[in-house]
Amino acid sequence: MRFVFKVSILLTVALAGTSATAQRALKPSPLYQNGWFQGPPEAYLRLGVGAGSFGISDGRWAPPGAPPNGSDPIVFFDLSEPDNAVGTIALGRKVRQNMRGEVALTHFGREDISGPWSYTVPSSLGPHASVSTSLQTTALMANVFYDLPKMGRGNFRVQPYVMGGLGVAWNKMGDWTRINTDKPQPTRSFEGDANSDFAFALGVGAGWTVGKSKAGPITLDLMYQFFDLGSAKGSSTLLSGGQGDTPVDPLSFDVTSHVISFGVRIPLNLR
Repeated sequence: MRFVFKVSILLTVALAGTSATAQRALKPSPLYQNGWFQGPPEAYLRLGVGAGSFGISDGRWAPPGAPPNGSDPIVFFDLSEPDNAVGTIALGRKVRQNMRGEVALTHFGREDISGPWSYTVPSSLGPHASVSTSLQTTALMANVFYDLPKMGRGNFRVQPYVMGGLGVAWNKMGDWTRINTDKPQPTRSFEGDANSDFAFALGVGAGWTVGKSKAGPITLDLMYQFFDLGSAKGSSTLLSGGQGDTPVDPLSFDVTSHVISFGVRIPLNLR
């Protein structure tokens, strides 16, 4: 909950307040007859689709015989880093000269993850288990964009920018399986789990104005973003492969993603 609280504070600062240096005075919104709602100038809806590559690191588990139950080592894994589809929907506005703020919801598609053991702590010759599972992630971010000077001429003018964001990620690990053919029970499966964690994003991109509406310009976006999405962790609840002997710590790993996306900014007539 503390992450949600932090995000709420950032959204209040970035989006709710009206900057003293804003280029336009706020006007009553036509959405409300009495004009009690003050619509932000240059508001927009951003839709984006792209391709991402999960970065999976520090994959590990503490088996049933690990401390404090016994002396078995903690096992670390070399897990796969699959590509996946990424989609974003965001609401934003211009908050001051060359600066935009937005609230963005980004979904990372479900992908299978697996891999063999890599090393143990303390060191042990093995052999040890391999694991397999799946991952699906959704991130709610408060983003700030800084628009750099425009480049090019005429219809080929582009607006480069840099961005940063803070928020919360929900990482959902699917049911996970431990495989070790040297054990009396070679395959044991456990329930998945979902957890929230602090997230941040950094990125660069460029916008290209392709048309205009009564509410403002329509802009195409090409953007690269790096996301740190916290960690994912499974459950210790056994599904199959024997009874009892639950792990001291279930499978967990850290999650990042590199995303290249293409999108469009559609102006909203909230003034």
